[in-house]
Amino acid sequence: EDQSNNNPELVNQSINELVDLIKIKYENNMDFDRELKYLETILKNNKNPILEKLSILKRNKYKGHSFLEDQFNEEVNLYLKNFVNNNSLFNKIFLPYINLSPSSENIISDEKILILEETKFFIKNRNITKAYITISKIENYNVFFKVSLNEMKNYNAFITEISKLNNV
Repeated sequence: EDQSNNNPELVNQSINELVDLIKIKYENNMDFDRELKYLETILKNNKNPILEKLSILKRNKYKGHSFLEDQFNEEVNLYLKNFVNNNSLFNKIFLPYINLSPSSENIISDEKILILEETKFFIKNRNITKAYITISKIENYNVFFKVSLNEMKNYNAFITEISKLNNV
């Protein structure tokens, strides 16, 4: 007789490992259809609502952490340029060619810059939930950080849902 089917601990460990693998593939914008199909075969029927929701959520592709980092940096650049005084001749001539970003060498006092730095830190450390919460403290954040926010929403929704399968 096959012992693995009678060992719920082993099945749980397999599910957890599969969930972790899917998360890694999702975070790196890799295909995980085979893993999801396999997950369906080893899960009991009462887990189907989660699997159905995952198959819907996976349509909202997450382009990966490095894409999110790059995109956020671009949006920060545009955001900062938007808040620099646009009246001077210097700004009209040179600003379009200057890449602005909060500098770690400078002492940062502006609250907005601190929020941007904190958000950047959370993205870099792959804590997308905290990054989303932090960036939402900036006024009109949904205007300036549209693409980043969309990526964060997709990521958070998928990871929250698939995490429900851990230790079930």
